[in-house]
Amino acid sequence: MPCSQASPVSGQSETGFSGCDFGDVTRGLSFSYSNASASFGGFEAYASVAWTAAGMLTPQRLISRSTQKLSDENRVSLIGLKGDLFGDRVKFTTEMAWSENWEAPLYDEPWARIRRNEQDGTARSHRLEVKLVDSPALRWSVAGDFSVVSDNYFTRRSIPLQRQIALPGTRTALSSTLKMGDYRFSATVDNYASSFGSFETSRFGVKVDGASLRVSSRRSSVTPTGESSFLTSGTEARGVSLDLEPHSLSPALVSRLGTFAPLLPQTLSINWSSRRTENAFSNSVQIYDRESWEVDATWTSRAGDTAINYWRDQKVGATPDVRASVDQLVQVSHTIRWNGWRFGVDGILTKTSSAGLGGHSDTTFSSGQTIAYGRPNGPEFRLRLGQEQNQMRLNDETYFSSQDTFGLTATLDLSRYLQRRFERPDLHLTFAYRRKLEETRYVFPGFDHALDELFEEYKPEGFLVSFGMKL
Repeated sequence: MPCSQASPVSGQSETGFSGCDFGDVTRGLSFSYSNASASFGGFEAYASVAWTAAGMLTPQRLISRSTQKLSDENRVSLIGLKGDLFGDRVKFTTEMAWSENWEAPLYDEPWARIRRNEQDGTARSHRLEVKLVDSPALRWSVAGDFSVVSDNYFTRRSIPLQRQIALPGTRTALSSTLKMGDYRFSATVDNYASSFGSFETSRFGVKVDGASLRVSSRRSSVTPTGESSFLTSGTEARGVSLDLEPHSLSPALVSRLGTFAPLLPQTLSINWSSRRTENAFSNSVQIYDRESWEVDATWTSRAGDTAINYWRDQKVGATPDVRASVDQLVQVSHTIRWNGWRFGVDGILTKTSSAGLGGHSDTTFSSGQTIAYGRPNGPEFRLRLGQEQNQMRLNDETYFSSQDTFGLTATLDLSRYLQRRFERPDLHLTFAYRRKLEETRYVFPGFDHALDELFEEYKPEGFLVSFGMKL
């Protein structure tokens, strides 16, 4: 049946389609009942069912005979109960869901109303929150989560009508928060296991006005489901993060510094992580360690806003077949704002190097000057003049290249205006044009002139439109 000859109720046929390859329809029904008691608490019971059908728009299906074209159909049913007891001191949520997935002929011939490749799945989740102590001076609460999802559980396009969205596997989590005066402590243990791996995560944090400290550890194991020379992968990681706001943490120190107070950063963030990874293959095992450091700092003064970022990641092989490498980044920027105008300068230095045969070193330095104008909740126009220099060299000296690019980029950003106009904070739209102001120079010692001319034809310029929004 062609699209123009659909059944009287479009999209409501027994297979869920009107006979159109592009057909897509979702139907659902939700029900809820709530009861509240001022002294004891209240609860809400709810249930929903959603059914979705979508045409399989693939080249193979489009060129096949009509009787071989199928739709992908899904039905999800859910029941749940949530409530709060004893003056909001105890909260609970429990849900159970069932899913059915199958393929059905795209067209409505009575003789073809059959199901193929049927799969059924189940999912259930439970959450309990308890306030053990609730007073102005001390607050302590704990929460627990438990969920089990089968491998064949799918929601497909029924997701907007369902609350139960989860990955296959079993998850158990326990968390607690404690607030004592100005201090807030938190701890979390989260375990997840499925047919393709397991993950164990623990986190601890303490926060006070102007400072926060977070410590975490993670252990993971991944096993591929199909046939492969790759057997398993395991990782053990640790991390520490420290965030400081010196002006809020110690106002007395800022006062004592006097005229030198602007030298104290507004924000300072230090992050460290270490991890060991072991990859097992059918004929070898690779083990390596990684250590990362990152430091971010910002300053605000009458002269403008300054930001500095430093990042370093080092990889060391614990087995001979793993190559050591180091990646580094240094970024500095300064911005001056005045009456809707913004003037800025920035510089970025990146270095990448790897050891051993076939290793290399790659260094890039880019700098630029930016001038921008924009009004609150209005469009912003930016003009950037930038230069980039790059050098790359192989460790065995068989290859060396250098590149120098100088160009101008003009950007019109309509995101803030559109977000306010349509009340959509997720809406983004920018127009950008990059123009090369000077011939890009490439140097390839040891290569012939023809190759140099080939790279001279490369022009890093053009027009770019960027658009994004949540559907």
